[in-house]
Amino acid sequence: MESLSEGIVEDILIRLPEDSLMCCKCVSKQWLNLISKPHFVKLHLKKSKAKEQCKLIIVSPPDPCFSLKYIEKYTAWVEDYEFYGPINLDEDKVVRTLGSCDGLLLLFTSDREMFLWNPTTQQVKKVPGGSIRRTGYHRELSGIDYYCCGYFPLYGFGYDESTDDYKVVSHGNKTNKKMNNLKSEVYVYTLRKDSWRVVKTKFPCLSYGSEKPGVLVDGILHWTVCPHERSCYSTSIVSFDLRSEEFRGISPPKFETGMKACEVGILGGHLCTLQYYDNSYVDVWAMKDYGIVESWTKLFRFKDHRDRGISRLKLLQILRNGDILLVRNSTDLVMYDSQRQRQKSVNNMDFFFYGDVETYVKSLVSLEAENGLKRKANRSKKISSKKR
Repeated sequence: MESLSEGIVEDILIRLPEDSLMCCKCVSKQWLNLISKPHFVKLHLKKSKAKEQCKLIIVSPPDPCFSLKYIEKYTAWVEDYEFYGPINLDEDKVVRTLGSCDGLLLLFTSDREMFLWNPTTQQVKKVPGGSIRRTGYHRELSGIDYYCCGYFPLYGFGYDESTDDYKVVSHGNKTNKKMNNLKSEVYVYTLRKDSWRVVKTKFPCLSYGSEKPGVLVDGILHWTVCPHERSCYSTSIVSFDLRSEEFRGISPPKFETGMKACEVGILGGHLCTLQYYDNSYVDVWAMKDYGIVESWTKLFRFKDHRDRGISRLKLLQILRNGDILLVRNSTDLVMYDSQRQRQKSVNNMDFFFYGDVETYVKSLVSLEAENGLKRKANRSKKISSKKR
């Protein structure tokens, strides 16, 4: 192998799975440097995303245990194993996922701590100043205290291609303890700088109704919100572009009388809405041409014939045979045939209330802040030169 050029070695290594590449890093310093190069990591990630496999990562509280499940684009499980996460929690503590992007998970604990984690490389990074206190909707972030008036703060996680950086977004309504002088504030954490900053942008409304993390579609995060403070239902959609760092509203598809709630999701790369009605069915729509209101297309109507009322759904993926993989009520993994309107429970995942399921792709993306490492290296050089 020593006689081979770096280009040939790269062409061989790029075909290996992530776990094998982690072992290959120990072969030589040359291989370690090659596999760690941003160009190699991005190219390998692109190939991983193109594979005909659906991967699900599952958080099963109260233990910080994660299940990684692989499913072919048909219906059969091909691999299923469990592993423990990077966070040591007491029995009464839980961990949630606030998003998954390029093999990285954003985790949030009931201790009000936030972490970024790559399960493949086992790298973990604590996000500084990311704590929340639910009491009175009081919240701390980067040393700034404010009260979140209305409902819950919004969170999102994704990749900004324009800066080649990963970002965590947090939005809340700032006010004083007397709950007056309401003001919208947005904070953005960037991995490279490893810090939060205030973003001056106008939020489309001051009231929002869900603590669910933002849905990432092509570098843009999405949430459903209440259109005004008197509304009890989330019927409007807002988006946050990670590139321009600006909010804007998105018109949802028209809904029928009797709609109780609306949520956003992603399916086949398209932004979707799930419209919940009180007579036990959910309409699922997809925006086929992003940003074009007229491109909203009704995909299917999910009917639930159980006596427990309407199910809460999370869209996961369209399989090759056309079936739609989704999670029902955070407990059942369901294959849904939208043509025949039939559903098949794949298995019961035995979740607690805080159980989370995310689509997942293995990757070698590093959590090391490059700028921070360079600053430390430069500082070390200066110190050593002074000693001389």
